Amino acid sequence: MSVNRPRALIAFGMLLGASIGFADGVLGLCAWQMLGQPDFYIRRSWGEVPHIILLSFCGTFAGIVYSGFLIRTACACGEKLRLGRIYCCSLALAIPVFFCIHYIVIANRFSLFMGVFIPEILVFLLSVILAEYIGKGASRCHPGRYDSGGKE
Repeated sequence: MSVNRPRALIAFGMLLGASIGFADGVLGLCAWQMLGQPDFYIRRSWGEVPHIILLSFCGTFAGIVYSGFLIRTACACGEKLRLGRIYCCSLALAIPVFFCIHYIVIANRFSLFMGVFIPEILVFLLSVILAEYIGKGASRCHPGRYDSGGKE
């Protein structure tokens, strides 16, 4: 999917943010389950679903900010962004980072206030860099090699 319209890029940013937030919540729950559900990371009285919903909503709002970077990148490069590449690479980056961080935090019972949102900010910044470098069209990376003669 290659689109340069701002509304589509905002919708894509929201989708990507919600997906990454959902993955963050699910991976935190997986690590919590793997470590025997300690009464530390998620309280049993809270439930798991509100945790995932909260992180998905937060990811959606972060995705709105992310879409601003996508719009800037699309305007600067003058060609359509490869949103499928950006989506897959951002999730492939986020999944191992979030699982490892959650596992380490839960296993060692680190203070949750010590590094609040540092992994999320790191993934956000790396996703912005990924969008800048891999989201651009293939014809610019390899001139002439993938050129369709102006037909898309």
